[in-house]
Amino acid sequence: MPLARIGGLLDAEPEVLAAEIAEIDRALRNRMAQLRRTRGELAQLQGGDRLFVTAEVADYLAELRDIGVSERHIRMERDGWILMHTAAPEDAARWIAEKREFLGDPEFRALCLEHDAAFDWSPEDPRLPALAARTRSWFADCHHRSEARPVHNPAIARLAEQSQPGASSPAWDRLAQLTRGQPASDAVEAGARDRRAGATRARPPRRIRATDRELTMSAVRVHHYSVDPAHLEQLLAQRAQLIGGIRAGFPGLVETRLIRLEDGTYQDIWHWETAEQLTAAVAASAAFPPVSATLALTSAGTVQNGEVIDEQ
Repeated sequence: MPLARIGGLLDAEPEVLAAEIAEIDRALRNRMAQLRRTRGELAQLQGGDRLFVTAEVADYLAELRDIGVSERHIRMERDGWILMHTAAPEDAARWIAEKREFLGDPEFRALCLEHDAAFDWSPEDPRLPALAARTRSWFADCHHRSEARPVHNPAIARLAEQSQPGASSPAWDRLAQLTRGQPASDAVEAGARDRRAGATRARPPRRIRATDRELTMSAVRVHHYSVDPAHLEQLLAQRAQLIGGIRAGFPGLVETRLIRLEDGTYQDIWHWETAEQLTAAVAASAAFPPVSATLALTSAGTVQNGEVIDEQ
């Protein structure tokens, strides 16, 4: 309080003195509350996460620290959430709630730790195939429980790889390819080169008969839906973005074909080299923002998977 006010208070009437003291007390309480808030903000600076991400994401990153995930991996996670929140804030809020739910699963926590450790492994490490198999099994089980739920998968991170330099390693590249079921001994460098170039390697359709059991059956995923004519142009643009993203992140997509039927509805056919590649892509791509953006432009949708037994 200013010293000049002290003399006036000494000579003030009791009622005036009481009012002045009450005012000083209120000012001191407000100042103390402000200092406590400042202390809390300074404490948050130590981790730095809450300066850039939502409280939910910051809590998730803290939970990762608690289970022993490395700071390197946490920085990658944080940067990924910043990108996702910028591109699709509503989806990001839903994803982080489900990621925190996943952390309640001991197997998911174990996979987090092993994926984190695998960053420094050799791409030829014999532990990678087993880790990929466990990862694939966990994703498939989660997808089976609810197809609409986004699923964490290293392949999703590949879609943002160009925006996050250093967010991968040769072992992680190899692990992602094994998880997707891509069996090539030299696929690590080839896969990274293809992703940078946005290349796709769709094989031409081949004739496959049910009696040719020695051949791997190709698979299709058939969507049937309606589209408001006013949204058709937007759907086509969004669908093209979706196809490009899926091809950049997953092998095996041979072709897609969108057909307008006589009743005005649409049949959207996605042809894959193998059912395994289809399943891996569907399980992981639920967390890819263009999926929800494309589906939002459709209505009365149904979907079925099928096996190609004859092509001519």
